[in-house]
Amino acid sequence: MPVAVRALMVVVLLATSACETLAPVPGPPPLALDQITEVRVAELSEESGERSPRQRSFRDPDKIREIAKLYALSSAGWHGGCCFESLPLYRVDVIGGPGSQVTYWVGTYSHPARPPCFWFCTGWWIAPSDAAGAIDPSIRKELGAEGQYLPFVFALEIPFTTSHPGD
Repeated sequence: MPVAVRALMVVVLLATSACETLAPVPGPPPLALDQITEVRVAELSEESGERSPRQRSFRDPDKIREIAKLYALSSAGWHGGCCFESLPLYRVDVIGGPGSQVTYWVGTYSHPARPPCFWFCTGWWIAPSDAAGAIDPSIRKELGAEGQYLPFVFALEIPFTTSHPGD
């Protein structure tokens, strides 16, 4: 086996072993369907992580029902976070009555590009917010492994490219 292939295998092995155990953990409780009044999807600026001017808002009850029933927003399938930097591409706010909101952060493993796989890492992830409203790095859900990213990106009208929206 060529030295370069062995070196790459060692790098991949070290990268995967550095991840925490992907043990199942309780997910954030979703809002009840009858409480949801709006779903907002905002692209995030790569430089600041703040909302960009491109934001979509869904208020149609049928569209809200479609979004609320997605696996990505359910309480199932969550696990402890991993070693990869969580740099989200989108912020999803599920809004209910006064003061009732659940915020999720969505990204891809190819962003930012990093060794050992650079742009070849694939898959989407979703993470909830912590108590302060920032991304919670201790919990996430894989959307690619479950084949659930396509229903998610189609329902929320997110381009399913793995590059950053501003690229």
